[in-house]
Amino acid sequence: VDYIAVYCKESKIAKLDPICLPPLAEVIPYEYGGEVNKDTDIIVPIGMYDDPENQVQAEIKLNITKDNTFIIGSALTGKTNLLQTIIRGITDRYGADEVSIYIIDFASMMLRNLAGLAYAGGVVTIRDENMLKQLLAMMTTLVEDRQKEFADMGLSSFSAYREAGYKEIKQVLIILENLAAFRATYEEYEDTLLDLCRDGLSLGISVIVTNPTAIAIGFKTLTNFGKKISFFSNDSNQYTTLFDKCKLEPDDVPGRAIINMVGQK
Repeated sequence: VDYIAVYCKESKIAKLDPICLPPLAEVIPYEYGGEVNKDTDIIVPIGMYDDPENQVQAEIKLNITKDNTFIIGSALTGKTNLLQTIIRGITDRYGADEVSIYIIDFASMMLRNLAGLAYAGGVVTIRDENMLKQLLAMMTTLVEDRQKEFADMGLSSFSAYREAGYKEIKQVLIILENLAAFRATYEEYEDTLLDLCRDGLSLGISVIVTNPTAIAIGFKTLTNFGKKISFFSNDSNQYTTLFDKCKLEPDDVPGRAIINMVGQK
């Protein structure tokens, strides 16, 4: 091998491209700015994915209009950072007249810093029961109003509304940080949240939820989330619970995660 290497160098024979792509870097810089997405759905980039079997490494995007998203992972693995990346992607590519974000932060309280953002309709913390009650009531009323409005317009969904060229109605994104804390503190509101996940998606009201684990969440809850993301977990059974017979495990590196790619372009 050494002889061949020396011979090729002396003969100025170019090295062929490797058969396999190199592993993804542990730190991948976020590209600020970017072109406004021309798709009618609200879509933001969230990172790079690696598909070794097909030797593909490319940008992965989250379609907020199409799916509710469920995110799990142990502490300090990247859940809050991903939420911040999603919010940054929205602010980079869409106007505040196109997207409204409502945040329920029952975890690190880091997302309270976004309360002054023009896109933020409000940030609710674990002690703000009145604000939480008002937010859920407002979202329930919004679902009813949009159902009637779309029916009157003869449209079946928010995507159809956008495809028809309308832009007056905003995409609404509800972010819930730490579902376990929400359920433990305000169990009486859990059914309302699930109703929003089920009925709101087709009306332009989507939900992103984070939680330390997937076990004990329940099939009824998970079926409302078309997109699932798992960061590193100390319990390997979490991956199987979330993805069903999953044999993959992400590296114990902040930001590394498994994501279901069904429907990804």
